[in-house]
Amino acid sequence: MSHVTRLLSAWHRWWFVRIDPFILGLYRMCLGAFLLLYYLMLGPSWQKYYGVHGCSPAPLRAWADWRIPDSVYLYVGSEAGRWALYGLSVLCAVCLLCGRGGKWPLIWLWISNCSLMYANLAVANGEEQVLAVLLFYSVLLPLNAACRIPEG
Repeated sequence: MSHVTRLLSAWHRWWFVRIDPFILGLYRMCLGAFLLLYYLMLGPSWQKYYGVHGCSPAPLRAWADWRIPDSVYLYVGSEAGRWALYGLSVLCAVCLLCGRGGKWPLIWLWISNCSLMYANLAVANGEEQVLAVLLFYSVLLPLNAACRIPEG
């Protein structure tokens, strides 16, 4: 076996580790349940912290306007639109919990979570950052491989 073949084989073993699909499904369900509870707990104070007329101080809003990455919530100027994005996030968390929707619920939840980090810097803390990292890596994993609700 040549050195290149051994190097490529080692590279493949490092990046493509075989993982039990049950563990991935369990991780997906726990992440989905956590995100569902997270968004449901945000519900009562959604307009206060992330609404159009929320409590984000003006200097922080001005700072967020030029900074990248930007928040999806800053582009939605109506309360109904922000509630619609909230409802979409709750629906995607339920889809993630049940193993439905493929990668799209994960992608939206990552976008939404990163947007929450920058929508109101006065209330952002480490939980959004940890969730953003977990969701980013979850997009790369085959999480719908096991432990999903059967169709029909």
